[in-house]
Amino acid sequence: MTRLNRWLLGAGAAIVVGVLLQVVLESTRSDITVAAEPEPTSTTVLRAPRKSQPVEPGTVGFMGDESTLTVIDDANDAPPGTIWVDDGQYLAVNADDLVLDGVYIVGGLDFYGSGTLTIRNSVIEGGHGGWQTIMLRDTGNRLELSDSTLRWHQAGIQSPGSGPGSIQISGRHSVSIVRNDISGMPDGIQVTGDDIVITDNWIHDQIVLGEGANATHNDGIQLYEGSTNVFISRNHIDIGVVEGHTNGAVFASGPSSGEVSNNYLAGGGYSLRLSGGEWSVTGNVFGPDHLFNYATIADVEIGEWSDNAAYDGTIVNP
Repeated sequence: MTRLNRWLLGAGAAIVVGVLLQVVLESTRSDITVAAEPEPTSTTVLRAPRKSQPVEPGTVGFMGDESTLTVIDDANDAPPGTIWVDDGQYLAVNADDLVLDGVYIVGGLDFYGSGTLTIRNSVIEGGHGGWQTIMLRDTGNRLELSDSTLRWHQAGIQSPGSGPGSIQISGRHSVSIVRNDISGMPDGIQVTGDDIVITDNWIHDQIVLGEGANATHNDGIQLYEGSTNVFISRNHIDIGVVEGHTNGAVFASGPSSGEVSNNYLAGGGYSLRLSGGEWSVTGNVFGPDHLFNYATIADVEIGEWSDNAAYDGTIVNP
């Protein structure tokens, strides 16, 4: 047998073997089971995911040059629709639908008008003779406050007691309070009404006064009974911890309804206190300081409670 014949014979045998193997594989393919890749196992995530962030301290309020603001005090003319009250050193607003833009009120503001009071890009400094920073009187009017600083004159004298707020509401009102720096009073915001929007504010450095029955009970935001359609979001609220005084960063003192979401809440006996009503509470971060616990919930129907975590990432449950 020649070398060529031997090569052809070997090649033919290889082809026959290959064909036979292909037949065997095709006949058994339906019986072969391919193992699926294992599903990834779930793990416990301690830090709650953040949908949006609360504001950083020092990034909201009036951020411009205060020397460019129009000063309103006892030495300057009050705007149309307002009267400067020397006894108490505050601006009384009697007009309807008034806009104050780019003003520096050296004293408080008291709103007696109807319609909407709009304040933006301004500074209001209480404590020059009266006890209020912003006060809303008649039921049914509206406050729109944005990009402004509310503070207390360092030499100002405050009356002890349960404590007024930097924004204090008498009666029911709707409000939009957005991107403000609020400090210096026993409470930050006190409000009751419908359609309440409080977002992107820095509430801090509240004054503590009095003892016993005359002690201030400090809150960042206090909602009175019956408030509806409340939206509190992306605020940075730190009221500190002083036993016998500080109460809650957010305190709903009676049945109300709304949403508390994506805030930083610190200080108080409980940083979040909800009493009655229906609430959704999501995405909040709780600071390290409190007297008792992060949150207390009493007689509340929770629409949703999710993604709430302490400063160290520990999940906070109701």
